Amino acid sequence: MNMAPWMVLVGPAAAGKSTLGAGLAVASGRTFVDVDALGEVYYGEVGWSMERLRDRIRAVGRVVLVLPSPDPERSVEILRQRSLAAKGTDWISADGHDFLREWVRDPGVRVLATMVFHTEGEGPEQSVGRLLTMCR
Repeated sequence: MNMAPWMVLVGPAAAGKSTLGAGLAVASGRTFVDVDALGEVYYGEVGWSMERLRDRIRAVGRVVLVLPSPDPERSVEILRQRSLAAKGTDWISADGHDFLREWVRDPGVRVLATMVFHTEGEGPEQSVGRLLTMCR
């Protein structure tokens, strides 16, 4: 497997980053690292700040923001359905803060991204194939 960083997938919870990443790894013969699985605690333990992580992500050069739809409200709707089905959470806190809406609209992620990739209406295999084609 090729270990060289090639692409970073960013986006809100339930966007499909892990599914796409695993599919891209198989299709391209590259290693997949699920950064969400490592968690922010790990970065602190090894002396990495979130800013250092952002700098490293930028250095890869291909940063793909994964969202279901070009319409932010539709993206939030789809992400909420997926989150409820997969994790049993709607990502709305007890005080009413809507984390999914915040993540979808986060300008910091959009600045970091070199491209935006929408997945609505496709299965994982179709999305993997289309993303590979776009990135060659």
